[in-house]
Amino acid sequence: MNSTAIDTPRLPPQNIEAEQSVLCAVLIDNVALSKVGGLLTEEDFYRTAHRIIYRAMLDLTEHGQVIDQITLTEHLKTKGELESIGGAAYLAELLLSAPSATNIKYHAQIVHKNAVLRQMRGGLVRALEAADNGTGVPELAVLADGIANLARCGEASGDTEQAPLDHWPVLDPAGYHGLAGNIVRLLEPHTEADPVSLLVSFLAEIGVMLGRSPHLTLDGCYHPLIIWPVLVGQSSKSRKGSAAQRIRAILSLADPSWTRGECKGTLSSGEGLAYAVRDPQYRKEPVKDKGRLTGETVTIQEDPGVADKRLFLVQSEFGAVLRVMAREGNSLSGVLRDAWDGLDLAPMTKANRVRATAPHIGIVGHVTKDELLRNLTDTDASNGFGNRFVWLIVRRSKELPFSSAPNPLDQERLVLELRRVLQNGQMIGRIGLTNEARQAWSSIYHDLSAERPGLAGALLGRAEAYVMRLAALYAVLDEQGMVASPHLKAALALWEFAEASTRMIFGEATGDPVQDTILRAVKTSGALSDSQVSDLFGRHVPAARLDRAKAALVEAGMIHSKMVETAGRPRVTWKAGAKKAKDEK
Repeated sequence: MNSTAIDTPRLPPQNIEAEQSVLCAVLIDNVALSKVGGLLTEEDFYRTAHRIIYRAMLDLTEHGQVIDQITLTEHLKTKGELESIGGAAYLAELLLSAPSATNIKYHAQIVHKNAVLRQMRGGLVRALEAADNGTGVPELAVLADGIANLARCGEASGDTEQAPLDHWPVLDPAGYHGLAGNIVRLLEPHTEADPVSLLVSFLAEIGVMLGRSPHLTLDGCYHPLIIWPVLVGQSSKSRKGSAAQRIRAILSLADPSWTRGECKGTLSSGEGLAYAVRDPQYRKEPVKDKGRLTGETVTIQEDPGVADKRLFLVQSEFGAVLRVMAREGNSLSGVLRDAWDGLDLAPMTKANRVRATAPHIGIVGHVTKDELLRNLTDTDASNGFGNRFVWLIVRRSKELPFSSAPNPLDQERLVLELRRVLQNGQMIGRIGLTNEARQAWSSIYHDLSAERPGLAGALLGRAEAYVMRLAALYAVLDEQGMVASPHLKAALALWEFAEASTRMIFGEATGDPVQDTILRAVKTSGALSDSQVSDLFGRHVPAARLDRAKAALVEAGMIHSKMVETAGRPRVTWKAGAKKAKDEK
């Protein structure tokens, strides 16, 4: 976030973002302030601007006023503090810091703990100086108090390994169908990884190992059985990497020759991705006879290329991939879209001669929620890149102080089954549906393919394609060339978890910063006039841009307008939600 607020912080960015998230949560939902009022004081905030804003929020509450962008702006203006925090523009920017107020306690604990750590650092310096001067006892007592306070922070926070999210999605048992479910059940007791992480890591990699032969034809287009899950969870605590390693170990036993394409590192360009699965390259060289050109040419192979076009990439720093794509001129986004579609890769750059025919590329991304919200651009969310991935929220499943391994006999049995499935699955061609599955698909297709509002809706835009790819994968794992009802049910269960995850991660954000600011302000204020909507942006956003944003929100059923009679001309006000029948009158 590019802020004009004062005080460039010396703290890591995530700590400042925690402060912004707390303030944003209060703007979204005033009740959130009561959840942290006993934990936070204005002195806990590192930025002076944030201290001023938090104090203003407390003042408004004390006087029984609603806290929203309008009232907060007016209060700060009255106190002469608006410009010192970066103006109305910073408050508008602040509203984009968090999609909901759900995690305010978690972020408040981060803010308070950082405040205690700052106090302890200062106390330690003073204690050492006092010790050198022979007057250290009082200062050491202050330091001891700080340590005790920090301990209380830990007790208050409880399990601080993840944000305490309400209504955490639960995968329906139908999603653990067949061999995939058996693999999860084999590994789950021995790892702290989320069972969902194990499941989708397995499905993503086995889909690549099977190659391009088993496939679907949807609306006349070839669809490989590849899925690209992104596991969204706390860094180092949600055990995303543990899931990847567990699945890699068991698949390497099933096929010792499997190398994942022998490609490592972070995706950085479309040319680099195409090069990893490139075709052979040749050049023509003129033939000479006794030093003279004969007019004939001979073809010489410059590069043997890559024979096995299967490539599987675990991107443990998926946030870095998103940042790379934001660079001007980077071709990665377009090439990834082609790869997901199973198309030939030929990045169109002047100096590039690399071509990759019939690639078969799988990707699993690991990212934290903060990184994702910060780095997924509006363009990538809406241009078909974002909805080629499946966004899944995961967390550590349990505490296992001591590592363990599955029963060797049970593991060997599943490894032998995996080996057979891989051999037989690579012989399957086009996958169809049984009559029963066709009827079930007809009944759910309308809802799956319907347009969904907001950023989450855009990221779920390939629901029908993903459900069918998943169903086909479950069928191949059952050594079937036809999708049956159990396979469709398993796919739907996993997709419903993905839908719930996506909405939890992205909330009601639209992906458009102007729309998101208007929506949040309308929800917190209850109603806003056109003039007040313009004030949200310090009157720096053109009226035409605001009109387009409001029209988009109306079309999505997120806000509606109402005419209010006044002594003069009627005034248009904006309220949250779709227009009801009584508002039509």
